[in-house]
Amino acid sequence: MWPEALCDALAHAGFKVVRMDNRDAGDSSRIEAPPPDVRAVMFRSFLGLAVEVPYRLEEMAEDAFGLMHSLGHERFHVVGASMAG
Repeated sequence: MWPEALCDALAHAGFKVVRMDNRDAGDSSRIEAPPPDVRAVMFRSFLGLAVEVPYRLEEMAEDAFGLMHSLGHERFHVVGASMAG
């Protein structure tokens, strides 16, 4: 969703630009599980009860870190929007 002009400007400024989709978004892989009931998850979490979801935000962050590591980047800037921000 990032404008090509922005990515081109960053690359022209000397940055290597990597764009990725989060799990179950865009052209990424899909899991075979129904989406979680967000209200129920938030309610249970607020009460300190166990929450069962296919994956957590921490795992999605690990996906991004793993991608950058596999590309050979030990240091990097991260820019995101919405949940990824």
